[in-house]
Amino acid sequence: MKLSTVMMFFLLIAGVIFIFSQAINEANTQYPEANINASAWKGSKYDFSGSIDNNLEPLKKRFETITDPDVGFFTKIGAGIIAIPYAVVLFPGLMLSVIGIGGNISTSLLSDIGVPGQLILIITIGILIWGIMELVKFFQRTPT
Repeated sequence: MKLSTVMMFFLLIAGVIFIFSQAINEANTQYPEANINASAWKGSKYDFSGSIDNNLEPLKKRFETITDPDVGFFTKIGAGIIAIPYAVVLFPGLMLSVIGIGGNISTSLLSDIGVPGQLILIITIGILIWGIMELVKFFQRTPT
């Protein structure tokens, strides 16, 4: 499974969520007597950018140290030596965190729409099985 496949999958889900939310906003505008409850969309329930930003804050400070003109040469070298391995170690954890956040958003979105919990569980298990099978295919193709 390529990283681009995962990214396209999440972009597709984001597009569907965006279209659905725009349809709800349009329905509230055109048919105000329908009383569609869109309060779940307006709050910070689906905003996880703060947690991702908190995970990247130490790396951001190290790269700012590298680009700071008032910092000495050896400090920049030291920050660079620390920043590159830190980024390499941080990236896989961040990707797993983003995948978890995507699952959380998908689950809560389906719950807000009114999809039964059993169906959400079946969809989640199906996606997990698909992901595991793709990983197995990837590792079987990879030369050792």
